[in-house]
Amino acid sequence: MNNFDNISIKRKLLIVDDSLINKAILKKILDPEFKILTASNGQEALDILQIERLNIAIILLDINMPVMDGYEFLVEFKKLSISNNIPVIIQTHKDNDEDEVKALSLGANDFVTKPYNAKIILHRIKNLISFRENASIVRILQYDSLTQLLSKDYFYQQALQYLTVHSDRKYKLLVSDIANFKIVNDMFGMDLGNKVLANYASILKTYFPSTPLARIGADVFAVLLPQEVEVNEEIVDKINDSLNSSQIISMNMTLKFGLYMIEDIHVNISQMCDRAVLAIKAIKGIYGKNLIVYDDSFLKNLLKEQMIQESMESALINNEFKVYFQPKYDFNANKISGAEALVRWISKENGFMNPGEFIPLFERNGFISRLDYFVWENTCKVLSKWKKDGRELIPISVNVSRVDFYTSHIVDDLLSLIKTYDIPIEYLHLEITESAYTTNPEQIIHVVKDLKRLGFLVEMDDFGTGYSSLNMLSELPIDYLKLDMKFVQEGLLKRESKTIIQFIITLAKWLNLNVIAEGVETQLQADQLKDMGCDMGQGYLYSKPVPIDQFEKLLIEKPSIEEPAKAIAIDNEVYFSQLDFTLKNKPMMLIVDDGAINCALLTSIFENYFTILTAENGAVGLKLLVQHPKQIKIIMLDLIMPILNGYQMLTEIKKNPKLANIPVIITSQDSEAAEIDALNLGADDFISKPYFPSVVKQRVKNVIFRKFFETKLQQKVEYSLNTVDVATGFLNTTGLKQYFTNCNKEKKTTNGLILLDIKDIGLIINTKSKTYFNTLCKKLFTILFNNLSNIDIVALLDSYQICIIVEDQKDKEELKEITNNINNSINLDKSIDVEITITTTLYSTQEGFSKVFSKTYKKIKEDK
Repeated sequence: MNNFDNISIKRKLLIVDDSLINKAILKKILDPEFKILTASNGQEALDILQIERLNIAIILLDINMPVMDGYEFLVEFKKLSISNNIPVIIQTHKDNDEDEVKALSLGANDFVTKPYNAKIILHRIKNLISFRENASIVRILQYDSLTQLLSKDYFYQQALQYLTVHSDRKYKLLVSDIANFKIVNDMFGMDLGNKVLANYASILKTYFPSTPLARIGADVFAVLLPQEVEVNEEIVDKINDSLNSSQIISMNMTLKFGLYMIEDIHVNISQMCDRAVLAIKAIKGIYGKNLIVYDDSFLKNLLKEQMIQESMESALINNEFKVYFQPKYDFNANKISGAEALVRWISKENGFMNPGEFIPLFERNGFISRLDYFVWENTCKVLSKWKKDGRELIPISVNVSRVDFYTSHIVDDLLSLIKTYDIPIEYLHLEITESAYTTNPEQIIHVVKDLKRLGFLVEMDDFGTGYSSLNMLSELPIDYLKLDMKFVQEGLLKRESKTIIQFIITLAKWLNLNVIAEGVETQLQADQLKDMGCDMGQGYLYSKPVPIDQFEKLLIEKPSIEEPAKAIAIDNEVYFSQLDFTLKNKPMMLIVDDGAINCALLTSIFENYFTILTAENGAVGLKLLVQHPKQIKIIMLDLIMPILNGYQMLTEIKKNPKLANIPVIITSQDSEAAEIDALNLGADDFISKPYFPSVVKQRVKNVIFRKFFETKLQQKVEYSLNTVDVATGFLNTTGLKQYFTNCNKEKKTTNGLILLDIKDIGLIINTKSKTYFNTLCKKLFTILFNNLSNIDIVALLDSYQICIIVEDQKDKEELKEITNNINNSINLDKSIDVEITITTTLYSTQEGFSKVFSKTYKKIKEDK
C-alpha cells in the first residue's frame, strides 16, 4: 500500500483542455478522488498556478489548444521553480508517438491516450502523485538518473531488506535483457537508445508498480517479486509488445527474461542476479523463447565452457575437429546440387561435442577464426581432389564468422587457398550470418564487395532470426539467401508467418537472389517451400551432416526424393479442380496493377498458362479489354491505383455487356471491408497480398472453370450433381435436356451446336478404361476453353459425345471458323491419339432436345 491510499484529503488536480466534452469526461472519472480545477489553454493554466502553485498535486494537459498549446505551456512551466514538484500528464490520441516523445522531452512525466480508460488514468495519476509526495525520501535514495529506477547497489540493499522483513514469504528475481541492444545504439545513436531504456523502465513500472525495480546494467533490469505473482511467456510477450509498440525506433527488439527462485536468502543478491543473467544467455539467439528459469545446470554449463576453452588449442593440433558436408537439395532438378561444410568436434576425452556448445563460445573468444580457416582449407582440399579425379564439381559453402571480417587478411587468406589448391573460385561459396551484417554493416559490405570482385559467390545465412533489414538485401552484394531453420519450421505452421516467408522469397526473386531453406525435415515443408518459389532445401529430409566419404557416396548414388502424389482439392459442387490447368494455345490474362513487383510475380506464376497483358491503371486496362474482349479470359485487378482505380474499373466492366462475363479476381491488401465491397460490385474472387503462388493458381483455376460453366447457365439449369458429369465437370445429358427445356421459354433465338464424336469410343473405353476417357475429356476441355467464349456451354452426352452450345449464334461462317479452330487445335495436340469428327448445325431455341439432335444426327449421316 502506498502513501496515496493512506490519505483521505482530496488533492487538487488541474485539467488543461479546451474541449468541454473531454473536461466533463475527466471530471466524472476524477471527481471522487480529486478536487478539480480547469483551464481552457496554457495561459489560463499558468495564471491558476500563480495562485494555487502550492496546492496543485498534478496537471492533466492537452496538447492542441488555442492561445497557448501544450508544448508552449511545458516550456513556460519548466521555468517555474514548482515544476519539479508538480507532475504533468499529457493527453494524446492512440499511436500519436510524436506528441508523446516531444512532450516527454519538454518535461512531461507521463501520458494517457484518448479515448480515456478510467482505471489507467487513475492508476497513472496516483503513481505520479505518490512519487512526488515521497520526493524527500527519493532524494536520499540512489536512483538511476536515466530511468529513475533504483540503482544497482540500492536495489541489492532494498531486496535484502524485503527478504529479511518478509522472511515468511517466498520471493523470486526477474531479470530482463534487451537482446543485441548494442545494435540499437549503433544504428540509431545513444540518444534514441537512452529513450528506449527510459521507455522500457516506464513499461516495467506499469507491469510491476509496487515492488523493488532497478536498472542493474546497461540494458539489464531486475525486479523482486513474490513467488505467487505469475510470470509466464504470455506476460513477457506482452511486455515485449509494449516495448515495440512505442515505436521510438523503427526496429523490433526482443526481451529475454531470466527467473531466479530465491530459496536461500543468505545468497548474495548480486549473485542471484548474475545467475538469472546466466540463464538468459542460454536462450539468447533462440527464436520464440523469451523466458527461462535458472537451475543448477547453468553452473555446470559454465564449468563446461571453461573445460572447452582449456582444450580447444590441443584439439585443433590433434585433429579432433572434422569437416562434415550437409547436402543442399535442388527442388527443381530433384537432386543434390551443393553442400555446406560444417565442423564437428570428436574429443578424445569427451567424445562427440555439440556444436551449439562450442561454436558460440569460440565466436566470443575469437578462436572461431582459426577454426574457420581449418574448414576453408579442408573444403578446398576436397574440391581439389574431386577436380583431379575428374568428378563433377558442386559448390560447397563455408561459414565466414563475424570475427573473420575484423581481420585484415581475410580476403588474402581465401584467395590464397583458391590459388594453392587450384579450384574454380565459384565452387567455394561463402556464408555470412545476418547478425554479422547488423553488427558492423559498413565493414561487412566493404569486405564482401572485395570478395565479389574476385569472383566468390556469397550466401546470407540465418535470414529471419535477427533484425532482418530489407535495406540490407539491397546494400549487401549477395547471391543466395538462406532462410533460418527455426524460421522455416515454425513459420510454415502459421498463416501470418507463411505470408512473411512468401514475401521474403518473392522479394529475393525480385532482387535476382536464389533462396535456400534450412531445416527442411518433412516432404510437406519441401512441397510448401517449392510452391512458394524456393530454389533449394537443406535438412534432415535429405541428409544430416555426414563425413566427406559418406557424402561422396550420396553423390554417386544420386538420391532422388520421390514426391508423393498430392491430394486434389475437389469442389463438392462442380468438381472443377480435377481438371488439368495446362493450356496448349494460351488465352490472355490481364493484370491491372501499378505495382511492378506484383505484376512481375503474377506474370511469373501464369506466363506458362496465359499470354500476359499488363496495365498500370484501370484506364489502360479498359483500353486493352476493348481491344481483346474475346481473347482475355480473366482479369487480375488491384484496387488502389492512380487515374482509374480497381473499384471504378470493375464498375465499368460490369456495365458493358460485352465485358461483364469476363471473370475478375481482385488482388489487394488483406481487408475484409475491401473484399466485401469488391464482391458486392461483382468481383468473382478476392486474393490478399502478398501472394502464395499455389493459392493464386488454384483460385484462378477455380474462378475460370466456374465462370465458364456457370455464366448464363445458372438461370437455365439447376446446377447439381444430377446435372453434372462428376469426372469432367461438363453438363451431363440430364443437364443438357434441362437447358433445352428452359431455353424453350425464351424468345426465339438461334444457337450453334457443335458435336465432337470420338471414333470407336465404346471399344476405347472397354480396352483402355473410363479413366483414359476422362483424361481425354480434360485435354479436350483445355482446347475448348481457348476457342470458346465465357458463355458457351459444354456437355458430355450418355453416348460419350461432347456437345458445345454456342449461344446467340446466327452466322454460319463464324460457327464454321470456331469449329475449324477446335479441329486444328486437336490435330496439333499429339497427345490426343483418337480420331474425332466434328459436326455443326444451327437451331432455334424453341426446338426441343429431341428435335435438335435428330436433325444433328441426320446431318452426321449425310456428311458421311
